[in-house]
Amino acid sequence: MQVMLLETIEGKKFSFVKGRKYKALDGDETGVKELCGKILVRQPNSPKKKDWWCTFDKLCIGKRLVLDGD
Repeated sequence: MQVMLLETIEGKKFSFVKGRKYKALDGDETGVKELCGKILVRQPNSPKKKDWWCTFDKLCIGKRLVLDGD
């Protein structure tokens, strides 16, 4: 699955850029209780062959990000 950001979100070491698509996972499908109700979005500063994730509450869908499904 992918998500597209509806706004730029800046962090200290990376930024999610408005209009760009990012790899994502549904936290409900991970089997980890703490990730239920979350969307995991791969950080753009992840090293090659590694995935670092940021979590967004599913309430952000339609407000800060949209699901792309690919």
